[in-house]
Amino acid sequence: MITNDQFTFIHVHKTGGRSLNSVITQCIPGSQTVGYHFPHALLPVQQRHLPVVGVVRNPWDWYVSWYAFNRKMGLRNPLFIVVSDGGKADFKTTVKQLVKLGDDSEQSRAHRAALAAVLPTEFGTDRGAGLTRTCIEGYSEPHRGYYSWLFDRMLGGTESPLLHIAKFENLQPDFIAIMRRLGVAESDALESALQATEKKNASSHSHYAHYYDAELRELIAERERRLIDTYGYVFEAAEPSDAPVALPSFYSFDVGFRKLLDRSANFLLLRSDLDITPLRQKVEQLTEQDWAGSGREQKFHVHRHTASLILVTDNFKHLPPTNLPLFERFKNEVQPVLDTIADYYGNKGMFLRVLLVRLTEGEVIDPHFDEGMSLLHSHRVHIPIITNNEVMFCVGGEKRHLAAGEIWEINNATVHYVENFSRHARVHMIVDWAPAETLTHRERIAGIVKTVLSPPPSQSLVSRNDPCPCGSGQRFKNCHGKLV
Repeated sequence: MITNDQFTFIHVHKTGGRSLNSVITQCIPGSQTVGYHFPHALLPVQQRHLPVVGVVRNPWDWYVSWYAFNRKMGLRNPLFIVVSDGGKADFKTTVKQLVKLGDDSEQSRAHRAALAAVLPTEFGTDRGAGLTRTCIEGYSEPHRGYYSWLFDRMLGGTESPLLHIAKFENLQPDFIAIMRRLGVAESDALESALQATEKKNASSHSHYAHYYDAELRELIAERERRLIDTYGYVFEAAEPSDAPVALPSFYSFDVGFRKLLDRSANFLLLRSDLDITPLRQKVEQLTEQDWAGSGREQKFHVHRHTASLILVTDNFKHLPPTNLPLFERFKNEVQPVLDTIADYYGNKGMFLRVLLVRLTEGEVIDPHFDEGMSLLHSHRVHIPIITNNEVMFCVGGEKRHLAAGEIWEINNATVHYVENFSRHARVHMIVDWAPAETLTHRERIAGIVKTVLSPPPSQSLVSRNDPCPCGSGQRFKNCHGKLV
């Protein structure tokens, strides 16, 4: 949101707002930024009598751009993480779940509950979602699509006589026409600056029509009808010569790795008849002193009701791990379980992390999703050791009991949580298996990081806030800078 003494510009996601923000700040003295993607409700009181300028975009095109941008950026935006099922859902599934996010279906209610659990309480810390917990808790739109709701919420309602809308498809002429209509003295300077400005935050895709089937096309026509009619939008056919460009992958590098072996599921059962009796007996001999001291429950708030014993760790560096002293104590009981898991994945890789986690009776592990290159390039596997029917595991809105003697991979890239409403503690062994191709990939990443940190004398070091040289679109500190 940019304010000055002549008007306020509100930046709705994926409508060319970064370019307008830049030229307004550059050309109009006294322009101030009031947060990035802040809604009309946060407009300073002293500016509320002034005209409000916004941009609208063809809804079919908007959803493609939103999806492509978030796939390119990786699993960063909590909204994208939830509606894309942790990145595993395709374009159609992700967009359907976003369009219908406000309706009364069980799936949409579960998605909103997950968002309410992970979103911040204030704007500015939402990692691109443009949402807070309060937004989602009050979100109920049984018949209206997400984009229409977002558009109205950001701009304060489309009925206001103070609102002036430019169309994204004719952005520069429309915006300048509004500036001249409002009598903005710097209109000529704004026009010159816009003509010299490159498109910012662009997503890589071809004409939006390539990505729609009839069902998804009609869903958006139905749910975004008022916006479509108000601004005269239609679904345009793509030119035959306009070959479709594949939508970006959310993986920074294509290493062929997909969670749950690229199956469309939240849970993947690896085995159902494992004899964990020796391991259970060994775990039952542990004392409270044994369970104390890993610090995991203090470092991660969602795990505050747990206690952990770490047997193997690579400290999330995606490098060959270290067996901690505790591994030798459990080796005879743990190794057969690890061998079973390695056999399932083809023995081409290694275990990066192995730990035992106890969840206190009557407590929960809050909804969350895992992040970081290593966690996203590993198979997260749970082996229930001590449990009961009152312990429920929920992943991506799907809830089930994981029984002792079973081995499950879960999609930890999407929202998941655990409920233990029983009178007994629950203990799982958790392991992360990294396929060999991701480890080779890690060596290539290490080369990039080494080059960045030790450039030739004629080059300057990459700042933590600079774009990562790998081309992911993220800042270095949020991408390969994490590996340093």
